[in-house]
Amino acid sequence: MGRYQAFKLEVPIAQAGLIDTSTGKLWMLQATGKNQWKWVSLIEGPK
Repeated sequence: MGRYQAFKLEVPIAQAGLIDTSTGKLWMLQATGKNQWKWVSLIEGPK
């Protein structure tokens, strides 16, 4: 098993998400422009 695990966010529209299993942080892809995306932190989970 790798450090990052992908999951799908359902709100408000389906988006990609990652959980960092070593730190517990949740990340999602956020649109920054036309065909441009960046990873942003959602919340920090327990370690």
